[in-house]
Amino acid sequence: MADDPHATGDATRLAGVVGSPIAHSLSPILHNAAFAELGLDWTFAAFEVAEGELGRALAGLRERGISGLSVTMPHKDAAARLADELTDAAARLGAVNCLVPDGDRLIGHNTDGGGFLDGLAHDAGIDVAGRRLLVLGAGGAARAVAEACGTAGAAEVVVANRTVERASTAAALAGPVGRAVPLADAGAAAESADVVVNATSIGMGSDDGVPIAPDLLRIGQVAVDLIYHPPETSWLATLRARGIEAHGGLSMLLFQAARAFTPVQVAALAWLAGWAAALSSADLRTGRLPAPQVRAFGLGLVALHLLAVAGGEPLALLAWAAAGAALMAALFLVVHLSSPRSLGGGDVRLAVPLGWQVGWSTGDGLVGGLVLLLVAAALVTVVGGTVTRRGRLGSTPLPFGPGLLLAALLVGVVEA
Repeated sequence: MADDPHATGDATRLAGVVGSPIAHSLSPILHNAAFAELGLDWTFAAFEVAEGELGRALAGLRERGISGLSVTMPHKDAAARLADELTDAAARLGAVNCLVPDGDRLIGHNTDGGGFLDGLAHDAGIDVAGRRLLVLGAGGAARAVAEACGTAGAAEVVVANRTVERASTAAALAGPVGRAVPLADAGAAAESADVVVNATSIGMGSDDGVPIAPDLLRIGQVAVDLIYHPPETSWLATLRARGIEAHGGLSMLLFQAARAFTPVQVAALAWLAGWAAALSSADLRTGRLPAPQVRAFGLGLVALHLLAVAGGEPLALLAWAAAGAALMAALFLVVHLSSPRSLGGGDVRLAVPLGWQVGWSTGDGLVGGLVLLLVAAALVTVVGGTVTRRGRLGSTPLPFGPGLLLAALLVGVVEA
């Protein structure tokens, strides 16, 4: 291990990217900068894995204890086949760009489509709704772009590929606005397109080829090359020389990386930080929790989870979260009505975001998660001396509301 360039300390968690070629990848720079900003003891490395060797590589990385893995060409389709479970987006696309461990299972996500839309909006100020797009290629990235554009309301998504059957599969992901054509017929589609996207590997590295003749495009159209190495392919250079707006793939890389990062680390960090902040604001002498902060944290928690779903987390988790909020609020309200001194109105308000988080975290183990949380809360309040001789929860020195927050924080630490 001493000679292993990817070796880490005992406490350091390892994440990485697999692909071929991979030496040019900017992912280690992006993710390591994010880890440093969040103060995480994580490191991100690039792993060169030849086509057809992903299965063996994943076996080795599982043994090493990989904590997260980005996937790039040519492995996105293979990653979807090798993952133990796929998010809805990844299953629809049949391609994975992010593998996240869940116990001894690998969950496959796909954040490429959202990253493309974010990058296009950033670079060209374009919303694809009502626009016509031509997508060159039918691989994992092309399918993600087609699906995202169709979902976002594009007027037409034409997929051109040498193999028409693969183009048809990709175009179908765009829904009724999708259409497949042979690559030889891409010129006709380019005439009416607002945006032309190169989702092939033509032009990568030292390849100076072009995916489609530059003279088929005109001023007023926008070209996007998903390749980011080199930063300017020969296709982009020629288009720009002719006065056509053209953008490389760096923005898509940045935005898909941000989306890939969100479900892996940010939700857990927000969970811990949010409850810690609420606990620190509690008046331990009176047991009062500021209502505005509880409300703001609850809304922030919902927003974070909506972003996580947009980044590939299962939509069903929102239903579990809503069920958790309703169940916890009902439970607290019953206790409050039967014994107002045990649980105050502020504690009932707290039940909604608390139940939401428990529902999100435990999924189909919702009831078990609630029981675990309430048992932990009871233990905390007992240890804190908050149970009076009459068996009621008192107000000093550690009332039930802050005690429940502390219990939730401890459960969150275990989950994370």
